[in-house]
Amino acid sequence: MAWYSAGTVSVTNGSATVTGSGTAWVANAQASEGIWLPDGRLYEIVSINSDTSLTISPNYLGTTQSGQVYRIVPVKGYPLLAAQQMAALISTVQGYVDGALSGRFGNGTVGAPGISFASNTAMGLYRVAANQLGFVTNGVRRVLLSTTEMRVDLPVTGSAVTSDDLDTTSGKLLRTGSGGVATATTMPPPGDDMNNFATSGFMQFTSDDINTPFPLGAGVNLMRFGLLTGQVAVERTNSALPKLAFRGSWDGVTFSDWMTAITDQDVQATPADTTADKLMRVGAFGLGTDAVWDYLVIADDGFGEFTPPRAGGLVSIMSFPVKGSGFPTLSESGVFLMDAGATNGIITLHAGANLDTDVAGGGSATGTSGSDGNLTIFLPQNGNLQIENRSGSSRAIRIGWL
Repeated sequence: MAWYSAGTVSVTNGSATVTGSGTAWVANAQASEGIWLPDGRLYEIVSINSDTSLTISPNYLGTTQSGQVYRIVPVKGYPLLAAQQMAALISTVQGYVDGALSGRFGNGTVGAPGISFASNTAMGLYRVAANQLGFVTNGVRRVLLSTTEMRVDLPVTGSAVTSDDLDTTSGKLLRTGSGGVATATTMPPPGDDMNNFATSGFMQFTSDDINTPFPLGAGVNLMRFGLLTGQVAVERTNSALPKLAFRGSWDGVTFSDWMTAITDQDVQATPADTTADKLMRVGAFGLGTDAVWDYLVIADDGFGEFTPPRAGGLVSIMSFPVKGSGFPTLSESGVFLMDAGATNGIITLHAGANLDTDVAGGGSATGTSGSDGNLTIFLPQNGNLQIENRSGSSRAIRIGWL
């Protein structure tokens, strides 16, 4: 039996009345039959009021519309259950149309993503919070995408990441260790040669490598414009003060010699430090400053005692009327080779007329032992140098010992 559908219908949301136009329902429809209306639902015809009016149940659930198609479903005599099941199925399909089939899904959870797969329900996508999308595998969120960040909670690999420590492909993500960064084992020089670096990065070198400043060490290679290069290296040593070296190149091929930075360990610890190979500082052994080997200020008929840095040496003695005056009194000044040790001795290279020496027997100065009007040098065999002043007034004596 064909489904009657002549004409059109007008329906109103919440109303039980259906109005027809061009319809002949008295002859072609009966109560208890079904009518398929514009909202896609099947309704029961309660009564036929006229050719253009009928009453339905329940009241119309869809939106108000006019001039719409319809179908009279001749269910009379069919099992009522079949009609009810059909209506339920239609409602279910409508739910999918309003949801997943229209691109809208439930929020889901990390354990049951809103979008997943039949064969792997623990993998998919879910809504973490407003404007936050979670990517899940094996029931664990691996990526969180929001309007402010993309948080990745697993290692990133593939062609978007540097393939090795020397990969310089533009646009790639640096992996740990690229260019010797963020790793305890930095990269060795390419080809075991410090001249072969073609990229900026950190490095380590050993005695097996060439063009290095030290047998063992680590450093950094910095490049600009692919040519201008600077290298800085630090010595690997048990010393608390390892050496630092640096060099450069204008073309990345020809390098300057390594230059080693001077540190405190390379310089005298004190002005009297005699350690071999140490650099002399200003004031060493009285050179270059008035502050070192300061003046002995000796009153008339008194003496002063000086402890030299070592037993023997080249000694200059300069006498000044007062400390800090511009020019020494030449008649009371001189230059000597001295041994102030147990076997004391002195060789006079030059001495002014009023500068005497008295080293025989290792006697000590008393203030009045030497000649009146003169200065006298004594070596008392205790490792020190004594100068006695009998010039008639106070003297400032400056001693340089090399």
